[in-house]
Amino acid sequence: MKETTFKKGNSVFLSDKGHNGFFYPSEKKANILYDTMGVMPPWIGGGDNKKVFLVPENAIVFSGDPLKCIPVWVETSEKSE
Repeated sequence: MKETTFKKGNSVFLSDKGHNGFFYPSEKKANILYDTMGVMPPWIGGGDNKKVFLVPENAIVFSGDPLKCIPVWVETSEKSE
């Protein structure tokens, strides 16, 4: 799985849970609270220009669990495959 570094203050899109439990990018944004690593899971989708990464929950929510990862979406200039 591909890893990337998220810097404190980076803006990401949160996820909505949809049909059959799949995650989709929402219009809600959040800022990363501290420098952290994100891992790209082997998922498809995200529309034309968003990629999904799993980050620790406490990188998005102050009271989040550091052992639980949540999906966030990042806009890219390239189209998803």
